[in-house]
Amino acid sequence: MSSILSIDGMKVVPTVPASMAVVVEPGTIVWKGGHTTVLTDPVTLQVQSAGTRSFMDHAYRMRGEAEKLPAYWNGESIRGSGGAPYQRMAPGKLAVYDESRTTLYEESRDYVTDWYWGTIKRNREGAIADDQLLSIDYQVLLCRYDAVVIGRDGLLRIVRGSEEAPESRELLLPDPPDVQDGCVLAHLFIGWGVNAIHDGDAHAHDPSGTLAPIRVRGRYRDMIPRTYYVRLEQAGEQVTANRSIRPAMIRMGATGEEYGTGIDRTRETLIWTEPRTFDRHEPIPLLTQSAYDFPVDWGLLLDWSQAECEIPVDRALEISVTAYPHAIFDMRQVSSEPEALVTVRNPGAAARLKAKLTAGETVRIAYFGESTTRSGRWPYLVARNLERMYPQASVVTSNVAVGGESSLRGIERLESDVLKANPDFVFIEYMLNDVCTGESDRVMECMDKIVTRILAFGAECAIVTVNGMNPQFHSYGSARSFRSCHDRLLDLAERYGIGFAGGYAYFERLHEFGLYFLTELKGNMVNHPWGNVDRGWGRFDDILAGGIQRLWHDGTVRKEWTE
Repeated sequence: MSSILSIDGMKVVPTVPASMAVVVEPGTIVWKGGHTTVLTDPVTLQVQSAGTRSFMDHAYRMRGEAEKLPAYWNGESIRGSGGAPYQRMAPGKLAVYDESRTTLYEESRDYVTDWYWGTIKRNREGAIADDQLLSIDYQVLLCRYDAVVIGRDGLLRIVRGSEEAPESRELLLPDPPDVQDGCVLAHLFIGWGVNAIHDGDAHAHDPSGTLAPIRVRGRYRDMIPRTYYVRLEQAGEQVTANRSIRPAMIRMGATGEEYGTGIDRTRETLIWTEPRTFDRHEPIPLLTQSAYDFPVDWGLLLDWSQAECEIPVDRALEISVTAYPHAIFDMRQVSSEPEALVTVRNPGAAARLKAKLTAGETVRIAYFGESTTRSGRWPYLVARNLERMYPQASVVTSNVAVGGESSLRGIERLESDVLKANPDFVFIEYMLNDVCTGESDRVMECMDKIVTRILAFGAECAIVTVNGMNPQFHSYGSARSFRSCHDRLLDLAERYGIGFAGGYAYFERLHEFGLYFLTELKGNMVNHPWGNVDRGWGRFDDILAGGIQRLWHDGTVRKEWTE
């Protein structure tokens, strides 16, 4: 966007009804140099679907067992022949043979699949042995980014992106096209199997009118249109504190593809969440019951706090909410400095470290956390940036992070692994796995102890939050859970006056930079924002490291330090 001075209008919107086309509304661009481009009438542009891809005679070595569909995640591995299948396999398009391709095995009886994760596991009662080498044919659903671009001459075009990863053994989670000429008005995310481009509309319908007004809040983060059905009813009579009450209960079901099984759920075949009580004065997360035996929160809240009536005792109520994906990412006002969205607090908390660096001394930095610290690039980008800033000093690092670990376990290693390294500064990063414990209060108590012990030792420290998670992977994987943890960790840092670098604040706003969050989880489509083969694939760690630099200086972002 550096080639333009201003833009008014030219918003990219869906057609009505939604289709595989978008409309560019009228507007004006003033380019640098004074040239003006005016679009006087709406222009419709056709978009191609992402389609499917077939893979034939891929070598696959059987690993894992499952008894029923879906077989769940198959771990982090190279993809393609000799590795695991690519994710988002097309349901019903898999054939599994023995190595010589003379025996065709039978689904369910011999093996179990997961169409979402790209998983094939053996049924122990079937004919496939553990570690057996197989030959498989399958199709996958593809995704892609396109860019809507206008040139100085006023011509509009779709710049088609690639469905490929830059390294063929990576997951098929592509990047937007690199547009060199013209102004990018929007990125379009062409999702897996989609047949229409939507822009995130969500609306509620209450046939009875009893609970009006109803508001739908939040950002819908799934890429499938769904209709949520919400049923409210009174539970049986309960006696509490010598009085009789009938608490209201709520349960939900949602239409659309059931990830893992590939079943298209309709109103007649809904899977309902377990009934639970709720507070009608608090927004309620909309949930879809997954095939993995836990409900999934894709980001929407139902708010009927303004409704004046009570839920009737004599009958159940049912309302519906229809939600459409955000497939159009507005690029007209994109910031050129995503590092600025990383929440940074208390840069003075690194004063002693900075003094030693300025004096040309040796400093020791420890990284204490889980896999995004153990295997991610940001720790080393931070160290290299400091070396560039203070070439007269020596920066020594100790990465003592352990993949899969939460702070509840990590605290047991604090003395032996972290403090024994005699650090001047410690980065603490456990948010991803701490959220998944589901024990937020206990986690915060543990983090408090870690911080106080590091400070008592005489080292400075900072808490880091990283990316979020695919909510389809874990029952606590919602954006809401991560935002809550991020905020509580920020409060902890403020209370002790230690550093804080909140990368999650950038991650939850990836859409403002034209990115769908799942495609940024490059390594596993779960929680790792770098390539599984090419660790340099993916920008999140670069953005996080760039934001962390504000702990060392006056708060301005200097992008060249991470290049």
